[in-house]
Amino acid sequence: MVPVLLLGGYWYIKNWVLYGNPVYPIRITFLDITLFEWLFEGIIDPMPLVLDKMSPLIMPFYVWLEKVEYYLYDSRLSGFGPIWFILLLPSMAIALWHSIKTKKYNFLFVSVILIITFILYPRDWYPRYVIFFLV
Repeated sequence: MVPVLLLGGYWYIKNWVLYGNPVYPIRITFLDITLFEWLFEGIIDPMPLVLDKMSPLIMPFYVWLEKVEYYLYDSRLSGFGPIWFILLLPSMAIALWHSIKTKKYNFLFVSVILIITFILYPRDWYPRYVIFFLV
């Protein structure tokens, strides 16, 4: 918490003063009690219609395969193409296998947290939010 407060404290305090919510524009609730309200009435960035009826397991693969014919710098349907299948997925499997074999539990713990975060994150198909896997 100390690094979070040192690095982001200014912005949390600024948001709290300006908007009445330290993590604006996100609504914070606890046990059906709203602690901090947000100002937006709807979803800021809606899901593309083509993904609307897809399974959450299929959505990232559809985006990663770059099924759209056009390029737009701000497209929510443009992934990183074959780099995911050629480099990322095999390197993740090798890294996890190596960390289990050499008993590097710290790396394995962080990897499992990142994988669970990716699975639970509701917009895991969105390329900007899944780029941290490359780091």
